[in-house]
Amino acid sequence: MRKLNQLFLILVLSLILLLFVSIFYNLYYIQTYQTNAVLKTRDDGLSSLATIYVITPTYDRFVQKAELIRLSHTLILAKNIHWILVEDSLQKTPLVTRFLKNIQDYGHLSYTHLNALTPPQFKLKTTDPNWLKPRGVLQRNAGIEW
Repeated sequence: MRKLNQLFLILVLSLILLLFVSIFYNLYYIQTYQTNAVLKTRDDGLSSLATIYVITPTYDRFVQKAELIRLSHTLILAKNIHWILVEDSLQKTPLVTRFLKNIQDYGHLSYTHLNALTPPQFKLKTTDPNWLKPRGVLQRNAGIEW
C-alpha cells in the first residue's frame, strides 16, 4: 500500500510538472510570435521611408578592403540605404569591384560604384600636414552629381 501511495504521488507530481512545462512553453511561443509580429510590422513601416544615400570616397591603400568591409557591415544593418562608393583613381579597381559584387551575398545593400581621379596638384605629399589640402572633395562631388 505504501508503494502504491508513493507511485501515485510521483504520478501526480509528474503531471503537475508536465502541466507547468506546457504552460511556460505556450507562454514562450506566444511571446515569440508577438515579437516576430512586431518586428514584421516595423519592417513594413520602413519600406515607406525615403532612401538614404551614403557617399564614401576611397583610395588605394593597405587597409582599404578592411575598412570597406567594416563600413559595409554597418550599412547592411539599415534598410533603405544606397551606398555610393567613389574611388580616387583613373579606373575602377578590381579589388573594389569584386568587393561590391561579394557584398550582395550578405544583404540588401544597393550600391553605385564610381571613380574620380584627384589631380596631382591637390594630392598631399608625404611632408604635408593632413589639413593642408582637402581630401575626397572631387569624389564626394562626383557622388552628389550622380
